[in-house]
Amino acid sequence: MNNLLGLNNNLLQQVSVVERAGYYSATRLFLLVSIISFVSNGYFGYLFLGTWLGAFVLAILIGFIHFSVLRISLITLMSKPIVEAVNLKLVETVAKPSKIKNLFNETRQLTKFNIASIMRFVLVGLIAITICIPMSTIFFHNEAMRIEESHRVHVLQNYNAVAAKMHISAEVVDRNLSQAHYPFVIFEVLWKKSAYRLLVFVFLILVYTPLFALARLRYGKDYCYGDLVRDEMRKDILIDYHETVEQSQFFLDKSFPEFKKKLTELTAFSDPPFKHCAKSLTVRKFGATADFRQYMRSI
Repeated sequence: MNNLLGLNNNLLQQVSVVERAGYYSATRLFLLVSIISFVSNGYFGYLFLGTWLGAFVLAILIGFIHFSVLRISLITLMSKPIVEAVNLKLVETVAKPSKIKNLFNETRQLTKFNIASIMRFVLVGLIAITICIPMSTIFFHNEAMRIEESHRVHVLQNYNAVAAKMHISAEVVDRNLSQAHYPFVIFEVLWKKSAYRLLVFVFLILVYTPLFALARLRYGKDYCYGDLVRDEMRKDILIDYHETVEQSQFFLDKSFPEFKKKLTELTAFSDPPFKHCAKSLTVRKFGATADFRQYMRSI
């Protein structure tokens, strides 16, 4: 079941029991939401096409799309960036940037976080709406059928009245209209009922529960699964990087023996391949107007 969200079983055994139970609960909630999605889309297919075959096709097609998008949203929520943000303390000791610049950098990082969270929240909300409205209609099925039949009769009466005035034969059109379906008319009429709106709200919250559960685990200070996953990914990246460097160095020594430098010495960073910490940070000096004029005369 952990494969639904791509959880690493070995890493889960290294976290606390509470955190492990939280991920198990989030996985079960996601499975429940996926089942509700397939049922809801199947019922929408029945309302839209009026056949069980149509219900099955839309349940599989749209249900799979909802499952994939929700799964990606949850997996990206759990992942943490492999490279951390720039260590401001190190920069302050060497370059001593202004407080305004530090405040700007922190504000920019916070804005990116908010934009990503808002986009994920809105995306899940749009999917939740398409799930919870047909799902809530199931509990009002008999009334939904009466609403559809009443609207169908109303459409037929209006069309026949127009056809009679214009002396148009309406036999074929009557046959098509008598078999037409109006799922969105059903939704619009049922939305006027407070019980229906309450049920839609309940399913809306239910669709959001996996997102809220994983967000709590992702940003909680007492949980470390995300850090373990990031460390494991960093190890894999370092292994691939060192293997690539060794193979490249072997090819370089064999093909160009006169080239004595090592590839590990040519990088400007102390933490390749992440390239996050430079080996040396130079202090930029700013001169006055007189210094600039003296520089221009020396050219």
